[in-house]
Amino acid sequence: MTVDEIATQALSMDDPAQRAVYLQQACGDDATLRQKVDALLSAIESSEDDSFLAAGLFSDKQASPDPASTTASDQSSARFEIQSRHAIGGLGEVWVAWDRQLRREVALKQMRREWAGNLDAVARFRREAEITGYLEHPGVVPIYSLGDQDDGRPFYAMQFIRGRTLEQVVNEHLEATPASPPIPQADRSKGWYQRDQLRKMLDHFVDVCQTIDYAHSKQVVHRDLKPANIMLGTYGQTLVVDWGLAKRLDRVGR
Repeated sequence: MTVDEIATQALSMDDPAQRAVYLQQACGDDATLRQKVDALLSAIESSEDDSFLAAGLFSDKQASPDPASTTASDQSSARFEIQSRHAIGGLGEVWVAWDRQLRREVALKQMRREWAGNLDAVARFRREAEITGYLEHPGVVPIYSLGDQDDGRPFYAMQFIRGRTLEQVVNEHLEATPASPPIPQADRSKGWYQRDQLRKMLDHFVDVCQTIDYAHSKQVVHRDLKPANIMLGTYGQTLVVDWGLAKRLDRVGR
């Protein structure tokens, strides 16, 4: 299970003792995993602008069907044809879909079925889509549509980015450049290639700084910035993703 999945499941447990037992079972002897999960739980529960986060992510409140969403739901299912699952997280899952209206491939993120009827979970999911759509910058994935599936689950469609995370690229670079004596003359081309890769990663780092600077200018803080949440596209894009814990400072108290 991923860090997000473990944290999501833990936050659904109101009993502290039950949560502690679950975390011990889920993380086992992996101290690094437990540290990441605890850090994520702390970040979520310390949120000041959303009562549903401050009190624990999920409550027993169940969402009621919205009559006004029926038409939008029918339109969304007619527009997007789901093709294959791309990734899965604690609250949502990302599918590769075909946009029939504009005839292009998109990424469709929707609520997982087990959280679909929970108002607090829906609020967090929608907030992620709204903040991502609010940030109009080359370093943030464009949002194309926000709505509800036929079964009531919220979804949003966005640009589908092919590539790898910065975490994957950095790990590959470190594995390829272990601490060792100077590179022999015959292998100097390999050393040049490694230095070139490092310069490219530093360029991506600068792009991330610019994206976050823009977000801060719009009063938005990401709060979960890490290499795993930075996508490096096949054609040179640098994108900061996963704004699920983001906070709009100009909305505090509203």
